[in-house]
Amino acid sequence: MNGPELLRDITNRLLEAILVAVGQESRGAPISQSQLGSIFDRFMTSPEYVPFFDDAYQDLVAAVPGARVDCRRTDPFGRLMVQPLIGLFEGDAFEREILPNLFSFFHLVLGDDEGHFSDECRGIVDQIKAETSDKFTWDLYYRDDRAQRVFWRVLVRIASLFKRWDLRKEWFLKLMQYTPSTSSVGPMAFQIHAPGAHDASAPMVFGEDEFKRLFHALFDPIARLTPLQLAAFRKEFGGESVVQIEAVLNRL
Repeated sequence: MNGPELLRDITNRLLEAILVAVGQESRGAPISQSQLGSIFDRFMTSPEYVPFFDDAYQDLVAAVPGARVDCRRTDPFGRLMVQPLIGLFEGDAFEREILPNLFSFFHLVLGDDEGHFSDECRGIVDQIKAETSDKFTWDLYYRDDRAQRVFWRVLVRIASLFKRWDLRKEWFLKLMQYTPSTSSVGPMAFQIHAPGAHDASAPMVFGEDEFKRLFHALFDPIARLTPLQLAAFRKEFGGESVVQIEAVLNRL
């Protein structure tokens, strides 16, 4: 159930509860405005309706983490970074449960620049849509030279970070294996996860093989650059960045 559908469902349950309260008060007889006001006052303050509001709140809290991941996954920048990995998710290699940790990795690598990249990518998509109207496809965006340069900049940052290979790989594995027992839904509000397939006592399975497959998929687009693209890459980022990315690929 998506966000609007969830809100509609909660609203429908709210209206149904009010109608039940009105029916109990009126017993089929006409009801005055003052009686209706009294029913609403009781509905808003009476302890008998606390379970209803608790259930509605829990439904909203449970929907927030998934909505946040969907938002980042469907954001143009998130789509750009995940697109090379689609084959891993469509097969049996990876579960989508790792996406929150992967997005956390990108954020830790990029810091505040992640917001700048997101803004830049949204601008690229808006311009392509304006130029192509109803012919827009996400493949047009993925192939756009400007989007490619954003992708390259992220890989350069990752490759530079992984110069200390063993230390960074161990950190990355721990990050990808992490399963939080709570999710923040506000400044002082947290959702406690119910035990499930990936609870805190059962970390996600993400080891050496998974690491290599993910990094291969992420960095392979650089290995497949045409000579003209590679020349553009060298011009923008310098020879040292090429060496660092080649070092990542050689270790996989």
